[in-house]
Amino acid sequence: MPQQFSLYGDLTVIENLEFYSEVYQIPEKISRDKIKNLLEFSNLTNHSYKLADQLSGGMKQKLALACNLIHTPKYLFLDEPTIGVDPVARRELWKILFDLRNQGVTIFVSTPYMDEAERCDEIGLMDKGKIIINNKPENIIKEFNKHILCIYSYDNHSIKDMLQGLEFIEDAYLLGDELHIVTEDLNISQRKLDEILTHGGIKINSMIEIEPSLEDVFVNIVKSSNERR
Repeated sequence: MPQQFSLYGDLTVIENLEFYSEVYQIPEKISRDKIKNLLEFSNLTNHSYKLADQLSGGMKQKLALACNLIHTPKYLFLDEPTIGVDPVARRELWKILFDLRNQGVTIFVSTPYMDEAERCDEIGLMDKGKIIINNKPENIIKEFNKHILCIYSYDNHSIKDMLQGLEFIEDAYLLGDELHIVTEDLNISQRKLDEILTHGGIKINSMIEIEPSLEDVFVNIVKSSNERR
């Protein structure tokens, strides 16, 4: 299933499903039952006679997925299926994918979102077109043997600039409203950070150690990989 919507916008939802059913030469009686089930499965029953072009981004993706399921595939390849999709539709789409997995369908998903990657049974993290690590998400995180300090402050950008080049800090980067600091020695880093921030007159809301996320691990692996080149 491609990233961009590639069905027929001037056909209704049900007409798109009927068209794909004919393409895969599914007998009419079987096709009727499959289309009914797929509409229910993807929560599109109430939109059956709406033109595909009139659907929201999330509904378009669910329709595209339903069309790809019309012939009951064993394998499903999805190229960034949730790009441009609102959070509610994104959650619904992943629920559908989990249901498919439980039915025995093998699903390959490409995604730029680390929280989505963490939902997969196994992942391959890519940088510059090459897979740099391949394992179960929990194993990749478990093998990360460094500490992450999370700082909340109204001045995170200034703090990040102050920390550049300090030996006891391996990396510092912004994730949303958080500043994440990677270090090997937690106690030394906390003490020195307190001294630097106090001397610089910068107030912070909090500084706590957090469990590394897959995004933390990915950022660190990519940086280490680039430094070795």
